[in-house]
Amino acid sequence: MTNNGLFNNVFSWFKDRWFKIPEHDSKVYNLTLLSMVLANIASVVIIALANPTGINFLLDFIIYLLLTTIAFYIFTILFAFLLSLLYLPLPRLSIGSIVFTWALAYYILSLGDLGRLFSIVVSFSFILISMIIGAIGIILFSKQLSLKIKILALVLPMLIIVLIYRIPFFKESEIPAFSDVYAETTVTPILDESPAKAGDFSVNYFTYGSGRDKHRKEYGDKVTLISKTADASSYIDKWPRSRELFWGFNEKELPLNGRVWLPHGDGPFPIVLITHGNHKMEYFSDAGYGYLGELLASRGFITISLDQNFLNYSNWSGIPKKDMELRAWIILHHLLQVDEFSNTPGTPFYQKVDFERVALIGHSRGGLASTMAVDYKKWFADDPSLEGVEKFQIQSVIGLATTDKAVDDKIPHLWETNYLVIHGAQDADVNSFRGDRQYERASFSSDSKKFKASLYLAEANHSYFNTDWGKKDLSLPGGLFLNHRDTMDSKEQREITKVYVSAFLETTLLGNNRYEKLFHNYQYGLQWLPETLSFSRYQNGMFKPMDNFNASSDRSVLKNGIRAEAEEFTLWEIEKAKDRRGNNKGNSGTILQWDREASYSIFLSDSYINRLAQGPDSFILSIANMARDLDTEISLSPQVEVEFKNKIGESIQVPLDEYMPVPAEIKVQYTKIPWFDKTMKGDKYQEEQEPVFHMYEIKLDRIKSLNYNMSFENISEIILHFSNGPGKVMIDDIGYISYPVTLKP
Repeated sequence: MTNNGLFNNVFSWFKDRWFKIPEHDSKVYNLTLLSMVLANIASVVIIALANPTGINFLLDFIIYLLLTTIAFYIFTILFAFLLSLLYLPLPRLSIGSIVFTWALAYYILSLGDLGRLFSIVVSFSFILISMIIGAIGIILFSKQLSLKIKILALVLPMLIIVLIYRIPFFKESEIPAFSDVYAETTVTPILDESPAKAGDFSVNYFTYGSGRDKHRKEYGDKVTLISKTADASSYIDKWPRSRELFWGFNEKELPLNGRVWLPHGDGPFPIVLITHGNHKMEYFSDAGYGYLGELLASRGFITISLDQNFLNYSNWSGIPKKDMELRAWIILHHLLQVDEFSNTPGTPFYQKVDFERVALIGHSRGGLASTMAVDYKKWFADDPSLEGVEKFQIQSVIGLATTDKAVDDKIPHLWETNYLVIHGAQDADVNSFRGDRQYERASFSSDSKKFKASLYLAEANHSYFNTDWGKKDLSLPGGLFLNHRDTMDSKEQREITKVYVSAFLETTLLGNNRYEKLFHNYQYGLQWLPETLSFSRYQNGMFKPMDNFNASSDRSVLKNGIRAEAEEFTLWEIEKAKDRRGNNKGNSGTILQWDREASYSIFLSDSYINRLAQGPDSFILSIANMARDLDTEISLSPQVEVEFKNKIGESIQVPLDEYMPVPAEIKVQYTKIPWFDKTMKGDKYQEEQEPVFHMYEIKLDRIKSLNYNMSFENISEIILHFSNGPGKVMIDDIGYISYPVTLKP
């Protein structure tokens, strides 16, 4: 046979197989094609939302739909042709379309770093659901089928969904009820107006910026003040071309853009800078704190929300390698810029800013950046562009769902700086209470009136602190699988934020102590706050710990000659406190585990009593429920009583339930199905519980009112009685505390 004949035969064979592609597709192809078309359209919507170009969603959708359609057609035909060449008696076009759709779904999920097993299973489930929807569509539009069958096709899937949700596999909420924890308040609420109420100042809103922003008029031709740019080339070694095309600038001209809420008045006013976290670069974040800006300005604080969107992540250009340093660096450059404005006649800032009263608020990565800006010399000591920042007196820092990690092997420490951290148990992004670590690193000089406080909310998530971030703590596609059943309403979360942020800044920047009790005990503000379970801690420089529970020390020998004894415990150890994922929180505590009843005794020494220069106001104790470590399915609320004994053997017992029962641990189901928690995002969600400390305060005046001989000088022993076992707790922050004179009864 000639080469020509061989070629003709091969060509004829290929041609025959090409035309035989659809020979087995007649019965299922319409169903499959409709199902896969619907599935691909759904995928394109996710792609367009998850990978924005920054132009607009409609254009993104059209571009992605066109590309997906071309790829779908080419892949389906080629895959079906391959099956035809192999003489496989299968519906080839149908299989080709299914394989492409499954591969596209898997690819989308894998880009979200959701885990291989999770992505495989969810992709197959997506195909199955698409086939079911396609089948329902064909049935509904079929002229041959009766109305009864069409109704059944609609009703049957709904019944199946209802039945599935009733299977125990979808767990009930395990957040302790608010009414069980706060049955009856034991304190007199603060009688002042809510700190979340608008103040007496009218507010002037304006922006400053480069005047050349490509996407936002408020920083472009509508900007009020033109600011300088900052050259970050010494920190950024690569600024991708795609990032420069999007923003219109490179690393040598980072803009200083800010949204300003300025009180109308003579001033000078304290200044508050708010820094957002890492969100999609194309979805701008800086406008999402307007609810705080309006409130704080009305109460006498110049408030600025900083634009750092150009440092955020993009699917197209990634994220700058030193983004954390840059976030803190940009904060400091904003202070320098506002200082220049304040010295320039004719600007709204002229002689209005009090740089001796500065506060920083940071959300997520912005929280870490804010603490780095305070401890700036660790990263920027030799940076000449920051000359003059030492004059800014940053008095207070607030972290909202803040992250915390070492940057260039260094971590920020706060010294003589007021600190507040607010975090939510339902946070599916920063899902460990990382701000607790910065809380531990905040320290004060002896007898300082400055303080630190933490608030852990059982039903708060990550995104609701910013009005522009929506309800999903993870970007798409991961956000589709998150469970929102136990998440509080966004307005309620922001109301709590307003109350605490406003009260904290009024206390620490204005010197008005009318709200400081709120940080000692949540119950002082119950009249202002939505009902939700919270855990809080407070400590100032006047706190005198009985021990720091150093993990290497003898568990029975505490500081200053104080001794400890434990009876009937099955476990008594000093250990490092750890978060949900097993990372150290930076402090240690005493672990106590018991079966039924047990007691932990602290024998005070004269040397400790003599350290108390003035009579302390309260005994405080922090407790974290560690029930997750017990080999039992029953999660009980430990019963704790504090007994005070004096030198002549008299005693007074106070049950902690009078203040707030030690609640059963919060168990969080992060995703819609428990199996997802075990497989999605690796091991991120496998631990459903996190031990969180809550501070209990017993006023010594109350003890003395019950027995005159129970003054702090006469108390020689404090005994913690534990019951309602089995139970396990960690105790920390145990000691006496004093408050500023204005807080005393």
